[in-house]
Amino acid sequence: MSFFKKAYLFLFAHKKASTVVLIILIGYGAYQYYVGVTPSIRYVLSRATQGTVVVSMSGSGQVAAMNQADITSQVVGTIVRVAVKDGDVVKEGQVLAYIDTTDAVQTVNNASLALESAKLSYEKAIKQSNDQANDSTSSDLSKAYQDAYNAIANTSIDMPAIFAGLDDIFYNSTHSPYFADQFIISRVDSSAVSYKNQAGAIFDQAKRDYDANFIALKTISPSSSPADIVRLLNTTNLILTELLSALTGAHTTVDYINNRINPPIPSEIATDKSAISGFVTKVNSDMTSVTKALTAIDDAKDSKAQAELNLKSAELSVSQSALALAQAQGDFANHAVKAPFSGIVAEVHVKPSDEATTNTSVATLITKEKLVQISLNEIDAAKVAIGDKATLTFDALEDLALAGHVTNIDIVGTVSQGVVTYSVEIAFDDNDDRVKPGMTTNANIITDVKTDVLIVPGSAVKTQNGSSYIETMSGPYSDAEASAGVSSSIAPTKVIVETGLSNDSVTEIRSGITEESFVVVKTVSTGGQSALAPSILSGIGGTRNASGGSVFRAVTR
Repeated sequence: MSFFKKAYLFLFAHKKASTVVLIILIGYGAYQYYVGVTPSIRYVLSRATQGTVVVSMSGSGQVAAMNQADITSQVVGTIVRVAVKDGDVVKEGQVLAYIDTTDAVQTVNNASLALESAKLSYEKAIKQSNDQANDSTSSDLSKAYQDAYNAIANTSIDMPAIFAGLDDIFYNSTHSPYFADQFIISRVDSSAVSYKNQAGAIFDQAKRDYDANFIALKTISPSSSPADIVRLLNTTNLILTELLSALTGAHTTVDYINNRINPPIPSEIATDKSAISGFVTKVNSDMTSVTKALTAIDDAKDSKAQAELNLKSAELSVSQSALALAQAQGDFANHAVKAPFSGIVAEVHVKPSDEATTNTSVATLITKEKLVQISLNEIDAAKVAIGDKATLTFDALEDLALAGHVTNIDIVGTVSQGVVTYSVEIAFDDNDDRVKPGMTTNANIITDVKTDVLIVPGSAVKTQNGSSYIETMSGPYSDAEASAGVSSSIAPTKVIVETGLSNDSVTEIRSGITEESFVVVKTVSTGGQSALAPSILSGIGGTRNASGGSVFRAVTR
């Protein structure tokens, strides 16, 4: 009897037991089909190594010329020649275009003549000022002081005789007996005495003033200071004025006595009247000299002040004329429109015979040196500093990468739709003629770099309760094993670490692990499913993997 027949007979004889066993087998198969094999864990590892951490941020923008300017005309005129064309390389000061100079030449000539005339007037004013200087013997003021000294000296010669003669009339009864009070009262009347006393009081005051200044009047000399001369001149004028008043009063009194005296008339009256008249003539002459001297000094001072004003005016005229000439020469020079810096002529805007006015654009000039302008958001811009290195790539030049450095960062950001951005300028360390203004540029700005530090992949660092930690496993493992993932019955060790600089790929580890430590960068869970033949339960619960093989599921923690 065959094996299959015997088995059939056994199962038929033991129906209940066979049914239970069959159900168990079917259930186990279904479990294996839908649940799979017991999962296992594998750990993808990486070595902690010495390396470099580079922190950078990127942005895009365009290439621009370092300096670009529209070169404009500063004068009005006709363009007579254009000296450059588009694309020409020019140096600073090179002429780009010429404007007709006919009118400018005439303006320069007129300004030059005006300056020469102003210089001649200035030289004349200098001579006049020197002539009127205090220490110049030819100045009007010096002559006025000399005339003043002469007036004082002449008056000093005349006054002693006048005072002596008038004193005899008033006080010497032997010289003029008719002038005694008793004689006047007895022979004339009391009014004559009153006239005499009034004139005498004025004479006495003049005599006192004369006596007080006698030494100064006698010691005056041409070498006396101008101040002393003017002071004595005014004093002399005062004394002469008083003396003239006294003489006038005396003459009036004598004449009054002469007209009212009872005969016989004393002979001394005629003699005294004649003497007083002579004294009046001399005093008037001296007063005229003194007055003229005072006036001459004032006029001379005015002449000196006027000479100084004329000199200053002449100086100002020379300065203004020189400025006008310089401006005319500058305008003449501006008829040659020049490049303010070395660069490339991007575009010429004029042609010969065009009429230029002030601010007419002649050409656009750009520098050979270029820069990149990119925009960064406020978070990234806060991390960038002037001088940071950058790598520049270009959409139009796929194989080209150039080095640069940050030269400027906007102080004030630009707000657009609620987003704040800052413009950053990056200069090229080396120029490449293939790079053109306007090209799209991608910039990678390096904001921080640390070399020779312990680093691990960033995914190896985890945080918990504000602390950073790393899971480590003891090796040894080959690099191939570590990267493929290893299984271990011992769970990884959690190590608290101090982190430093980090970027998108690696993190600096300052303490906690050592070089060559194996750190867990990823944990993967694996499981298998048995391939089962179709059964009556195959339609229950879910779908099976089409290949009937293992399912791999990676889990990153």
